[in-house]
Amino acid sequence: MPKKPAAVDRADAAKSARKSAARGAAPTKPKAASKRASKVATRVFTPLADEAPTAALSEVPQAVYGRLSRAAAPLTAYDLIDSVQKQLKRRLHPPTIYRALSQLVERGLVHRLESGSSYIACASPGEPHHSILFVCTQCGTAEEAVDNRVHGLLQEDAAARGFIAESEVIEVRGRCSNCSLPN
Repeated sequence: MPKKPAAVDRADAAKSARKSAARGAAPTKPKAASKRASKVATRVFTPLADEAPTAALSEVPQAVYGRLSRAAAPLTAYDLIDSVQKQLKRRLHPPTIYRALSQLVERGLVHRLESGSSYIACASPGEPHHSILFVCTQCGTAEEAVDNRVHGLLQEDAAARGFIAESEVIEVRGRCSNCSLPN
């Protein structure tokens, strides 16, 4: 039997915890929590070797990913609704788009810009990496740069403080090369 990806295991654990809470049961820790607690947990996408980045996605996440891949600037869930509805020729509600975005983020196909609650397609889907997102404050474009050196420095600094990093988001806001050109 093939091993489930970690994202599925976390989703199953969260679902089980919600069901237990609804029944009034005391929350329980996942069995592997002690192992995970001793490791630095950062969100790095590591695909299965024989898996295409969009494999096993339903039509809504595929449509959302396609739209983000073609976008010149980051898009919010509400920006995506109209174009995805037109493509799929059916009415969609915001929670459907948010679920699709969540799946795409979990698979490492999309990055969420924390500063604007918007999303961009990953520049290197299918490859483990750590990103720096450069966001233009004038035209709104965003560009992803992959730089594992910065991640290494952050991990060293966290370890020196005895800090266990659970996630890292690096967004650099400023003006892109087109917007910083003199008129």
